[in-house]
Amino acid sequence: MGEFTLSDLDSCEVSLIGCNNALFVNKLRCCKVFAGPVIGSILIEDVENCVFMLASHQIRIHYTKGSDFYLRLRSRPIIEDCKGVRFAPYCLQYEGVEEDLREAGLEEESGNWAKVDDFKWLRAVQSPNWSVLEEGERVGNVTIKDLGSGNCESYSVENEGNAVELL
Repeated sequence: MGEFTLSDLDSCEVSLIGCNNALFVNKLRCCKVFAGPVIGSILIEDVENCVFMLASHQIRIHYTKGSDFYLRLRSRPIIEDCKGVRFAPYCLQYEGVEEDLREAGLEEESGNWAKVDDFKWLRAVQSPNWSVLEEGERVGNVTIKDLGSGNCESYSVENEGNAVELL
């Protein structure tokens, strides 16, 4: 377990299997990030046109545009200075993911992924900056495989007949 920083990436796919203590993401463009549970928090800043599958106790998302987040959280996601971000439930699979979720205290799906707090929209009506990703637009389960030595095999996507593309 460690802390990971992903920074200055363009058109990359990143897979992190197992539990981590923290995840920091900065300046990603057109990337896909698949991660096992984070015991602490996740901070995402300055991201555009990305897909994230993340599980954590807390996530803060700043300065992000046109990105999809598949989440399992203990607290509500926080966004600030974001536009066009969409949320759906965590759907990452790999050997041992259930054990990792238990270890991180994230074995129960709370539904918090859909209860977004927009700190730049403090009105009683729905923020225009985020939305729930419609079921027909979501990917199905995404499975990644550990090849050892820190390498992950490409992922496979299961989707019940829907034509869905990961950005």
